[in-house]
Formats: sequence, C-alpha cells, structure tokens
Amino acid sequence: MSTYEWLRQATAKIRFSPDREAVRRELAAHLEERVEAEKARGLPQREAEAAAAAAMGDPDVLAEELGRIHSPWWGYLWRASRAALALIALCTVWVAGHDLLDCVNGWSRPELPGRESVYADDYGIEKSVLDRWRPRGAKKLGGYRFTVPMAWVEQWEVAYEDEEGTEVREAFCGLTVCLRADTWRFWEPCSPSQYMILDNTAADSQGNRYVYDGQRTDCRSFFCRTWSQPFTTWYMVYLYLPGPEEPPEWVDIPVGCGGDAIRVDLRGEVVW
Repeated sequence: MSTYEWLRQATAKIRFSPDREAVRRELAAHLEERVEAEKARGLPQREAEAAAAAAMGDPDVLAEELGRIHSPWWGYLWRASRAALALIALCTVWVAGHDLLDCVNGWSRPELPGRESVYADDYGIEKSVLDRWRPRGAKKLGGYRFTVPMAWVEQWEVAYEDEEGTEVREAFCGLTVCLRADTWRFWEPCSPSQYMILDNTAADSQGNRYVYDGQRTDCRSFFCRTWSQPFTTWYMVYLYLPGPEEPPEWVDIPVGCGGDAIRVDLRGEVVW
C-alpha cells in the first residue's frame, strides 16, 4: 500500500475538513520519517513506503478511532461561537497540561536501550542488542563538548511484500552511536539539524566509509536522528554494518563544526 492510499483511508472518517487536514499533515510527517528510515536501511522508495505504511498499522482501524475522536460537532461549534471554542480549549489545556508536558519531555531526548537484550525502537521494530559500550572522555568542537553516552551493535529484521505480493524478510545489522553536544550557552545550543552529521563521511577501523546516499556503491549507508534541549543536542548516528561478526575497533564521525571528527574507540571505550 502506498503512503498516499494509507493516509486517505486513515483520515476518511474525519468529517470536519479542518481537523481532517490537520491530522493528515501530522500523519504524513510521521510516515515521511518512517520512509526515510526505511530508505536509510537500503530499501527502494516503493518498498520503503510499503514498509512504513505497514508499520503505522491498519488504516481502517485508525480511521474508526479518529472518526470518534474528531467529532464534527466541535467544528460546527467553533464556527458558531469562537468565544465558546476558546473557553473549551483553555479547559482542555488545563486538564491535559501535565500529560502534554510529559509528552514534550519524553521527546526531548533519545531513549537508549536498557540492560535487556531485545528492545523495540520508536518505529516499533524489535531489535536485538549484541554488544554495547559506554565510552569515557569528551572532545570539544566549535565550542561544544561532545560525549558518547552509549554505542551498541544491534540486529533486526524488516518484513514487507514485494511487487508480486510475496512476503520478504530482510536482516540488517548496525552500529548505533549516541552523540551528546553540551554548551552553557542555552540560547545557542548545537544545531539540531541531521545534516550536521549527514553532510559528512564517516569511517571505521575496517576501512569502511559511510555516507547518506543509497546510490553510492563504494560506501555503506548511515543515518542520523536528533533531539534538542536548551543546553544539549543529541545525535543518534546509525551505521549499517556488513554483519555482526566483527564490529570495528573504532569509528570516526565528522560533525559540521568545521568538519572535525569524533573518534569513538569501542575497544578502549574512550572518546578522542
């Protein structure tokens, strides 16, 4: 199923058009993020869309739930009386304030896998942690202090249907490195752009090079997600390995602060 068709089905039961368009935009943003993640794992565009749509769940079930939540009577009331809508909105914010604050705080920083050997990522994909490290030390780049709270090797499978409707299961292996950039200048945190990492080329001790370009046959792929706080910016860097047998001893991750690299030494568990 294409992302367009999934969005159409998922929002079909929302009868108030402003709500329908707003929900559609939000769902489209989540779908696009999932598609980019699937493409970063090596899937072509069509298969990446199918995998992303499947991961979002059954659109018909979601449509029923959204139809119940987004009652058109709220929209009609808004058109009849903006003052009444403002009062309702204030009451809703007051009641839901704590939940909303918890949600914002939950997204402000990445969740690292705990001691368990299996965990589910933000996309619901179950991953097995094969090895993990907590490197010591820090490196200063561009006035920011970079540390590595954790790095780990993980394995996972992605299931999707090919053009003939046959289920295909594909296994992946990756080294994930969590970079943390701190500064006392709360008004000027390190840029949260993914391209602080993705505009560069990473390398490891085994001679592999990593770029954000699925068409490069001479390099392996990597991807990056970011989170931001007033004093801290987090970069989760995903490097796709040939296999889990022999992870690299170290990896160099260049950052867009002048192009300098942070070396994460996995064997010595140190950053320099």
